[in-house]
Amino acid sequence: MDVLPEKNRDNNATTTPSVSNLRSTTRNHVIHAESSSAQNVAPSCAAENDVNENLLASLPLDPGLRTPIFDYDPNIRDRVRRAYLQRGPCHPKKHTYLTRISGGRPRKFCGSWFNEHPSWLEYNISTDAVFCLCCYLFRAGSGDSFVGKGFRGWRKKEKLQLHIKEEEKHKYVEELYVVMSYLVNVVAGSANRQDMLREKQAEAVFEALCSGEILTGRGFNQESTLKRAGDTRWGSHHNTIVSLINIFSSVITLLEDLAVDSDKKFEAKVLLDSLQNFNFIFSLLLMKRNLRITNDLSKALQRKDQDIVNAMKLVTVYKERL
Repeated sequence: MDVLPEKNRDNNATTTPSVSNLRSTTRNHVIHAESSSAQNVAPSCAAENDVNENLLASLPLDPGLRTPIFDYDPNIRDRVRRAYLQRGPCHPKKHTYLTRISGGRPRKFCGSWFNEHPSWLEYNISTDAVFCLCCYLFRAGSGDSFVGKGFRGWRKKEKLQLHIKEEEKHKYVEELYVVMSYLVNVVAGSANRQDMLREKQAEAVFEALCSGEILTGRGFNQESTLKRAGDTRWGSHHNTIVSLINIFSSVITLLEDLAVDSDKKFEAKVLLDSLQNFNFIFSLLLMKRNLRITNDLSKALQRKDQDIVNAMKLVTVYKERL
C-alpha cells in the first residue's frame, strides 16, 4: 500500500473536512436559516396585524360607502362585525331629509324612526335611503333593498313594517352578544376582578358541595372563568355562553359587589339590569342550544376522515335539528 508523503498527509488533513466538522457546519447553517426565516415571518405577521388594525380603524360609518361584509377576509370578518356593532348604526339626526313627491303627495324620511328602531335602522344621505345594519352584517348578497341600494319607498309602508317585524326577532340575539362582550371586558379587564370572580365561584362550589347539590369526583367542579369569543371560530362563542351559564350566580354576586363600591359602579349596575332581564336569559339559553348543534357539526366536518357525501348528509341532519 502506498503511503502519502508527510507533506501530502498534512495537506490532506487541512483541506479535507472531517465528518464532525461537516455536521457542525451543517447544523450552524440550518440554525442560521431557521433564525432568518423566523425573523422574516415575525415582521410579516406584525405588518399584517398593523394592516388589519388600520382597516378596522378606518371602517366607513356611512352605509352607502361600506364594502360588502362577505368581501372581507374570513380571518377578520368577525372583527369587522364586532367593530360595527360597537359603533352602532349610522344616525344623521341633524340632517334635513329630502322631500319627494310620491303618489301625488310629498313624502320623506322621518328622523323619529331612529328612536323607534335604534339598533338596526340606518340612513344614507347621498341616496336618501334607509339600510339595515343587521342585514348588512349577517345576510349574504346585496339583493335585499335594505342592504344593496337601500330602501326609500316611503309610500310602501307595508314593506317597511314587514322588515321591522323581522328585525324585532333578531334584536334580542344582537343584544345578547353586545352584553356578553361588555361583561367580558369589564370582568376580564382587571386581574383583581378576575381573582374576585374565582373566589366567588369557589365559595359557590363549596356551598353546593356541602348542601349536596353537586357531586365530587375526578374532573368535576373545575375552576372556570368567563371566556372571550374568538374572531374566526364560532365554537368559541358556544364556549363563552357555556362559561357564563356555569358561573352565572357568581357573576351576579360579583357585579352586586362592584355596584356598591368600585370604579366600575355604573358598568356593574347596567350589566346587572341586562343580565337579569328575561329576554337576555331566554336568548342565552336559546343560543346555547343552537350553537351546541352547530358546534357539533363543525367538529364533525373537521375530521380528517370525513368525505363529501357523508358531510352533506350531516349538514342535512343538523339543519333538521335546528
